Amino acid sequence: MNWFAPLTGPPTESGGCSEGWAAFTYWLSLIKNNDGNRSDVIYYGLLPAKMPVGPVTGCELHGVSAGRDTDQVAMAHEIGHGAGLKHAPCGLPRFLLVTTGPSSITFVANPTIDAGYPAYEPYDPSSSPTASLGEYGLDITNGTIHRPTEKDYMSYCGPAWISLYHHAKLAYNDAFNPRRVGVQHWQPPDLVDPYLWPWEYIPDPPRWDGRPGVLTMKAQPVISILGTVDDTRAVEVKSVMRLQALATTQGAGSTPYVAQLLGTQGEVLATAPVVRLPALGSGCGCGPSDPAAGPFVFEAMVADVAPGAGLRIVKRAEEGGPGESVWTRDAPERPPVVRSFAVTVNRGEGRATWQARGEGPLEFSVQFSKDRGRSWNGLAVGLTGTGHRFHAETLPSGRLVFRLLAHDGFHSTSRLSRPVVVPRRPPIVSILSPQAGRPFFASAPLRLWAAVTEDDGAPADPAACEWLVDGRPVARGADVWIVAPAPGEHRCTLVVRGRGGTARVETALRTLDPRETDPQRLAGADASTVAAARRARARRGAGRGAGSRRRWARR
Repeated sequence: MNWFAPLTGPPTESGGCSEGWAAFTYWLSLIKNNDGNRSDVIYYGLLPAKMPVGPVTGCELHGVSAGRDTDQVAMAHEIGHGAGLKHAPCGLPRFLLVTTGPSSITFVANPTIDAGYPAYEPYDPSSSPTASLGEYGLDITNGTIHRPTEKDYMSYCGPAWISLYHHAKLAYNDAFNPRRVGVQHWQPPDLVDPYLWPWEYIPDPPRWDGRPGVLTMKAQPVISILGTVDDTRAVEVKSVMRLQALATTQGAGSTPYVAQLLGTQGEVLATAPVVRLPALGSGCGCGPSDPAAGPFVFEAMVADVAPGAGLRIVKRAEEGGPGESVWTRDAPERPPVVRSFAVTVNRGEGRATWQARGEGPLEFSVQFSKDRGRSWNGLAVGLTGTGHRFHAETLPSGRLVFRLLAHDGFHSTSRLSRPVVVPRRPPIVSILSPQAGRPFFASAPLRLWAAVTEDDGAPADPAACEWLVDGRPVARGADVWIVAPAPGEHRCTLVVRGRGGTARVETALRTLDPRETDPQRLAGADASTVAAARRARARRGAGRGAGSRRRWARR
């Protein structure tokens, strides 16, 4: 998706996100709903590394988060929120000052901080946790040892590593769909196609532990209503889409609002709670002290049981009663009509074109399916006009069907394309280690680690992944270890011969003498930078000496 506004500004609440991030995460939620609002997926958006952000450097909105490319700490922090983790107690106020009336204030515990985080003595004061790690940590990629006094990556302090507390919370975390295996009876985990919904996958043979492998979740026709509540508590609906999705969002907060689908006589045909999607940010612990301060994104998933004659959002009365209507929308006389829809793929670029009409402005979204329309995956949202171009390299290869959804703010009309054959392509490959610019010690263990995504979603064959250092083969596999080469500058290359072609990626590898002590070299500075710094220090030293001699001469 394209985005043209800087994500700057202070957070609207302590540990939360800024107004810019709130507007951005609304679009992320729209993308998630177009993908079926899946609960078995954690979505993470990569922004350009130079995107203006700050002081909030990343934001999570219940399973949908984003941060800048290569910012690994922000990514781990936001995905931690997606896995149900709260903030660790460091860098954020433990208590918030809340105004409850014209002359009444009170202190409440900061709801974004995990009250169960322990104090690891002697690194923390007794009964006063400060997000210490609690134990030494080892980065197996480069051998860095993290001290127990360093801070957990879910806090707003650093240096950042993972604590004993959160390591235990992430082990067998439901968000990652864990599998328990016996040491003596180990079997590989189930291979699930990421483009097929889980109920479509029935393991054959069944799982070794005897658990059923069918119908873990089911999408259903819903009316998705997305919008925002600003700091004045004004409700603004930004999107209404009828689609197939999960009807609930795990971890969403309650609000005093209810969404309703109305019949021709004003009768309520279906109702659903309006839930708050609270945003948790990384990078800055500043912000207002009122945890209820807006703005925030809300969502309602009303069962699509009939076309209906109207939609409304009602604020519940505190002591019963009909409540107060805060938003209404009447149905247009006729739903949109999609006259034509076609998709072509040529040389890695896809193009979707359509013709549609409605009684007002229309907004479009596009989905695709690789199992003849049983499982739908989101491709694009918020489209206007009569066409959309997309990169086909990120789609699964094979025979796909595309679906166009035309939304008028009340109705949604869909139309399928003819089957489109996406040709096979080389795998998408990224080298995770070694990282360019990070020095390693010669003759020490060196991890060669890559992420490989085949065009059909199946795992890569380790034998098809070949590593080369300075053009010489050194290992095979996507995650292997070698002995680091002699001190100097090297080229590390990975060649993956996938089922759809061959991919080749390279990265710079710098190794140092194990006796190296220069802090600049250890921090990653190259030889020319270190030499320039030494020359500058020498010139400054010579200048100080000459000035001293001139002063003695004057005396």
